[in-house]
Amino acid sequence: MAKRNFTIPHFVRNINIELLQAYFKQANISYPDFLNVTEKDNNKPNEEAITKFINSLDTQYQEKITNDFIEVNELAYEGGILSIIDVANIFSVNIKDNIAEQEDYTNQALYCFIEYNNIFVKASQFAYYEGLTSKSIIHGLVKRPVEQITTEETRKKLESELKIYFKQTDGRGANCKIDVVTYKDRVFYHALPQNYTQIQSVYDNKGDLKRATVKPTFEIVYIYYLEEGKLEFSGNFREKRRKHLVNIFNKVVLQDDRKLEDKSQAFDFNKIINSEFSTPTKLDDKILWAYLKQIRLSYKYIPSKKVTLEFDDKGNKGAIHEMIKELNLNIEQLNVTQATFKIKFEGIGNKGSVTAIISYPDKCNLSDTPTHEKAKEYLRYWGLELNHEKGNN
Repeated sequence: MAKRNFTIPHFVRNINIELLQAYFKQANISYPDFLNVTEKDNNKPNEEAITKFINSLDTQYQEKITNDFIEVNELAYEGGILSIIDVANIFSVNIKDNIAEQEDYTNQALYCFIEYNNIFVKASQFAYYEGLTSKSIIHGLVKRPVEQITTEETRKKLESELKIYFKQTDGRGANCKIDVVTYKDRVFYHALPQNYTQIQSVYDNKGDLKRATVKPTFEIVYIYYLEEGKLEFSGNFREKRRKHLVNIFNKVVLQDDRKLEDKSQAFDFNKIINSEFSTPTKLDDKILWAYLKQIRLSYKYIPSKKVTLEFDDKGNKGAIHEMIKELNLNIEQLNVTQATFKIKFEGIGNKGSVTAIISYPDKCNLSDTPTHEKAKEYLRYWGLELNHEKGNN
């Protein structure tokens, strides 16, 4: 998930002074009275003064404040606050009313960081997973109960298998640790295999510059949906490598020796090119508009030959299909390899606006945040998401 933009001045601009005081008290850092002086009578700190104060502190305090504020900033949005509330509900802690008393997402997130830090930390982890985009989607896997696939033995077997795979194929992966967590209807497997050793110039605790050997990691995330038998895979790998890594999960965790087919389609791409395809919405969802913005086509027997059509006009939902007719393209000779949809939920400006991109055979850019989940529902509602019985070609 991309990091949210952060600067200390921008972050503290809208923080209530009482919350800022509470943060510094919890961090055992003296909070000078002059920081309570504001340019306007709005109970907000002077961003320039607080920034200068933080920059005047010892390095260890600067780093702590900056790191804490970055963590808070990462959950200062609708999906982040909902993750906090969800986690609190899991532990039977009612914080919804207290959060509602805070005026915006940043104050709400800072309040939870101060008052419910254990819940905040757990929610940060789930929000990170839910924010992952460009995941491969695999349908039709066997369904296993959560008790069977979250054992310590299963976790260690998956760690071992990934180490062997990367050691034999790449000469890396000497170590691998996996964190397994269950949330809602899914199980997350967050793997961090060891990458190639690097030599970097670093500063030690005394401020001396030295060359050091570091062992960085790279990331793999498996998200298994218990009730659907569906797997989402996130990792920076080419398609063939993704297939191998999914098969490892299928064999080790789900105890299924079947090999997944090379092309397991997640979406009915060629339905999009049909002139009768449309993007209707439900009245209860209060959607302002939803339309097909762009498609990428390739010729069936010359896949390197591609055509991209784009018409960004929410007032003409059939524009792409009209372009196909105008250009006299023979849809019998073409395959859709990518489609981009624009959906606008309620909200001012860009708030509530979602760009959904699906790519052949199984890629989707949508995360698991509330608006993106609703966009996924519409991909199903429009008949684009395939189940495992239709998805293999």
